[in-house]
Amino acid sequence: MLALKKFIPCYAAALCIKTHAALLAAWIESNILLQLASVPFDKQDETLVPEAGSCANCPKRTGFNKLLFAEVRQDSCIDPQCFRQKLDVHISKTLESKPKLVQISSAWNSREGAGDTTDRIAHRATSRI
Repeated sequence: MLALKKFIPCYAAALCIKTHAALLAAWIESNILLQLASVPFDKQDETLVPEAGSCANCPKRTGFNKLLFAEVRQDSCIDPQCFRQKLDVHISKTLESKPKLVQISSAWNSREGAGDTTDRIAHRATSRI
């Protein structure tokens, strides 16, 4: 019984560390490693945000230097301000060109299956129309 009492706090601490590590990994994916595969804007477009240029030639993209980001599986943007600016400009242009389009949300979540369906619907509405 004494061995079990010593094991439980150790197990609980390990579980707590794993939970915090999972939360940190999810935060990094949502806020720093922004997946480019699901963006609604054209990654080749040099004119969307002219001062930033295209995502295809950007050194702030994990796919630009695969040796530096070998553990990152998907091509991701590591500049959240630029990513957000491109997304905002794309949504603004889409809303201007399609006045009947209704914007449901201004939020964006890049993680697949994050549970934020409102953001996914807004993204789908702008990318399909």
